Amino acid sequence: PMESASFNWVKMVLKKEDSAIIETDRDVILLFPFNSTEKDHNPAVDAYLKKMCEKHKTTRATFRVVGHTDDVGTEEDNVKLGMGRAKAVAKILMDNGIASERIQVDSKGEAEPVASNDNDDGRHQNRRVIITVNL
Repeated sequence: PMESASFNWVKMVLKKEDSAIIETDRDVILLFPFNSTEKDHNPAVDAYLKKMCEKHKTTRATFRVVGHTDDVGTEEDNVKLGMGRAKAVAKILMDNGIASERIQVDSKGEAEPVASNDNDDGRHQNRRVIITVNL
């Protein structure tokens, strides 16, 4: 059986208006700017992802990368946008030495919000990619 890894070595690397990295017991969450498939270029985010990849490059860990959106736009467009976000993060993992066959990408679009879409802060929390590392 697969077991999700816990990243206890960092809780919050970065938080600013448009992007953040948040850790939970099971996942790493990257927040995205509005209508974007690219995380903001930020050296702290890049360093975090590189360190995560270094940690797992020689393990048998697999990565599930799931893109999410707020509810602005059509459901179909949001599924595509979520997939674009997931693929962008998967590319970063691959660029840092994780083999593509160890990465699964998916999109939930607007279907699984973690906050209200009735305000800017809630919508920002919903624009995210969740990386789950399975050992």
